[in-house]
Amino acid sequence: MDGPLKDYKILDLTMYLAGPLASMYLGDLGADVIKVEPPVGDLLRKAGPPFYEGGDSAYYMAGGRNKRCMCIDLKTDTGRELFLKLAADADVVLENFRPGVMEKLGIGYDVLKKINPEMIYAGLSGFGETGPHRELPAFDHILQAYSGWMSITGTEESGPLRPGPSIADLLGGIHTGYAITLALLHRERTGKGQKVTVSLLDGMVSTLFPQILSFLADGEIPKRAGNMHPIIVPFGSFETADGLMNVAVGTVPQWRALCDELGAPEFGDNEEFHTNEGRSKHRDEIHGMMAKALAKKPRAQWLELFAKYDIPCAPVNDLRDVYEDPQVQHNNMFIEMDHPLAGKVKVLNNPLRVQQMSPKEWTPPPARGENTRDILGEYGLSGEEIDALYDKKIVA
Repeated sequence: MDGPLKDYKILDLTMYLAGPLASMYLGDLGADVIKVEPPVGDLLRKAGPPFYEGGDSAYYMAGGRNKRCMCIDLKTDTGRELFLKLAADADVVLENFRPGVMEKLGIGYDVLKKINPEMIYAGLSGFGETGPHRELPAFDHILQAYSGWMSITGTEESGPLRPGPSIADLLGGIHTGYAITLALLHRERTGKGQKVTVSLLDGMVSTLFPQILSFLADGEIPKRAGNMHPIIVPFGSFETADGLMNVAVGTVPQWRALCDELGAPEFGDNEEFHTNEGRSKHRDEIHGMMAKALAKKPRAQWLELFAKYDIPCAPVNDLRDVYEDPQVQHNNMFIEMDHPLAGKVKVLNNPLRVQQMSPKEWTPPPARGENTRDILGEYGLSGEEIDALYDKKIVA
C-alpha cells in the first residue's frame, strides 16, 4: 500500500490491543506489517462477544487491519531460527511481552542488533522495562487504577470510576507508533538503529493534567468533579428540558451572552464573575443558576441560541448519535472493509490526515496464519521446506 511509510517492514509480535494499535497505525501509513502470532493466535481474537463470521471478535477487528499474518512457534529452536531470518531483513521489531520474555526466548534486542544493527526495536510494557514492578501483569483496567486516572474520575458520591474507553491501551498504541516513527526518522539521518521503550503507566501519568499539576503546586489532592471541570467555571454538563448538554465559557463576552440568554444578566454584569478565579469562588451558585435556567428549554433550542454568540456547547451524544453525526460522517471516521468471511466490516478510520489514504487500499484483519506460506516464500524457502515446517507444527 502506498503511504509515507511505504517500503518499511515491521515484524509485529504484539497481542491484545495497545501493541496491535501501534502497528495498525503504521500499517495505515503504508508500512508492510507482518503480524507474527503463536500457533494458537492472538488471544484478542476470542475477546467477545460479538464475533464476526469466521470466529474473530469485534475487539480484534479494532487493531487488525492492514497487516499480514503468520504463525510461528517461537518456543522451538527452529521457530526462533526462522524468526531471526525474518528479523535480519526487518526495519522494526515490535513486541509487548513482559520485560525479559524476549531474552528468555533468545530473540532479545542484544541478539537482534547483532544480525541487524540498523533495526528499530520497540518494546511496549505495562510498567516499564526496568523498576520494581517491571514483571507485573498489566491490562488497561489495571493501569487505569494504578495510574490515578480512576481516582479523579467520577464524583465524590460515586467514588472512583473507570473511564469508558480503554485509554491506557489507546495512549500506549499512539505513543509507541510515535516513538517508532521518530526512531525511523533518526535512522534516516544517522543510519543507526536503536531500542525504544514505552510503558502504559508512563502514558497514563503523563496525561493527568490539570489535576496532577494542581497537586504538584499546592500538595492538595483534587476532589472528583464528575462532569464539571475541576478548575474552570462554568465548564460542564447540564440537563435541559429533554437531554444533557455540555457548556463551556472562556471569555467575558461569552459569559455575558450566556447570562443574558439564561435570563440572569446580573451574573454577567458582576465584575467578580469576569475572571475564572472569581467564578470559581461561586461555583455552586453559578452552576445552580445555570441548571435552573437550562432545564426550561429543549436542548436543540439552547444549542441554536448559544451558537449565535460563539458559546462553546454540545449535546452529550450516545454512540448512535456519533455514528450518524453529519460532521463525523463528513470526516469519514467510519469505513467499510471487505472481509473474506465476515463480508462488509465497519471499522474506525485513521484520524491522521497526513495524506489522502483511500480506504479501498486497506486490507481487512487477516485470519490466523493467513499469510504464513506466502511470507516464507518471500524469504526464499521452498515449497518442500515450508511443508516440513507445517508438518512439524513450527508454523501454522
